[in-house]
Amino acid sequence: MIINIANCDTFDIVRSIFSLDKIEDNIFIDKQIKINSNLNYLYTEYSSDSLYNRSLIHFHKIQFHSPVINKKLQFGCSYEFNYSEYKNILNTEYTFGSINFLSKNYDIYLKTKLNKHSLKIKYKHKSIDNNFLLKIYKFPHSETDSTLNKYLYNLLEPTFGDSINFYPKTINNIINIYYSAPQIFNFYPFINLQFHFVNMKIDERHLNTNSPKLDGEKYTQIGNTFYPFQLKLGITSKKNNMFFFGYSETNLEPKWKQIVSPESYDINVLSNGNFKFTNWKIGYKNNAGKKYYFLGASQGKLKWQQELSTPVLGYWFFLPISHQLNIDLQIFHKTQIVQYGIYFNNKHFSINPEFGYIHSLLSIDMNYIANLEYGLTSINEHKNYLYDINLFNLKLHSSYSFKEKIKIYFDCSQMIPYIRKISGGELISKPEKRKKKYYGGLMIEIGMNYYY
Repeated sequence: MIINIANCDTFDIVRSIFSLDKIEDNIFIDKQIKINSNLNYLYTEYSSDSLYNRSLIHFHKIQFHSPVINKKLQFGCSYEFNYSEYKNILNTEYTFGSINFLSKNYDIYLKTKLNKHSLKIKYKHKSIDNNFLLKIYKFPHSETDSTLNKYLYNLLEPTFGDSINFYPKTINNIINIYYSAPQIFNFYPFINLQFHFVNMKIDERHLNTNSPKLDGEKYTQIGNTFYPFQLKLGITSKKNNMFFFGYSETNLEPKWKQIVSPESYDINVLSNGNFKFTNWKIGYKNNAGKKYYFLGASQGKLKWQQELSTPVLGYWFFLPISHQLNIDLQIFHKTQIVQYGIYFNNKHFSINPEFGYIHSLLSIDMNYIANLEYGLTSINEHKNYLYDINLFNLKLHSSYSFKEKIKIYFDCSQMIPYIRKISGGELISKPEKRKKKYYGGLMIEIGMNYYY
């Protein structure tokens, strides 16, 4: 389950979560040498207390493609640099966050054709470095339970401080193999294999001012290596039709460790877990002429078990205070997608309106046990949720070219969600009613490309 964050609207993110293909997904090779340089400003509004609030995103991206071509063999490479700034992440009455996002991608690809057999091999390297700063303005406090304040809430601020720095880093090596067999009737059977070798690490730092035994800057690390893979089987035709069937799987064991010195009185392992996501999909694409459409469906299941522990929050006399939480989560989805678009263009100007719709039936089964110490009430709860999710997306892409070398483009998209609860409670509490109106899902992008 791979999610691309940069240069991607909310509809694309949801589509990636449910492992639904994009219309343009493929590993075709571009025959021209080109350099693109984009400076983009994206603006989107959400309610001010939404966990997904992103008020300003801007990024700079440079792409370089250099293929070498002859009749039977095509070889090429490309490089992409992407810098983004995400502001107002987790913007609530308690917190405020911002992210600096830097990615470097390069790929090498090879295409050959022999006796009507076609083979394409592509290697892609993705390196992502983030810097996420979380500012905490207000910590939780109970007006009725003084014991909860004493042994949990009042210990959070001196343990973690009012700002926490996260440094996520991901290295993803991808091998994509595409093989197409000779024509059978009017169709070409194909098989597409994709392997990911992912190394993910998140370093975290905070300042502890709790007690002489715990004082100082603290370092924690979340790290994992995992190997997602995808398999796709299908047929294509000369009329740019494609029918496919696919399967993907991701397994990992999330771990969270604290770097503890020998003289420290803190906990080393803060979390251990197991995560598995499997997904089946089927789809039909048609890219013929100036109209295109995509019909797809997927069904998947996620299983996640995690054991979590707080660091030592303080001491009651000489006894350390720490609390534990065990989570057992299962999510099952059945999802369908429809996309339809039209191209209108002439020598200089092009416009491409597109409509998309995703429907998903989402079932969530959650069991969590909180083992709280020193007289605090432990929690053992089991909850079930069933949601009917409908996402409508309207998108417009337009561009104007000058002398075939410079292109100015304007993109905008508006997502309209409609989510209906069938059973269970609210996953996220609703905000209080306010006089000011908020709207969301709008994304606008303006950029320029230069080709030579």
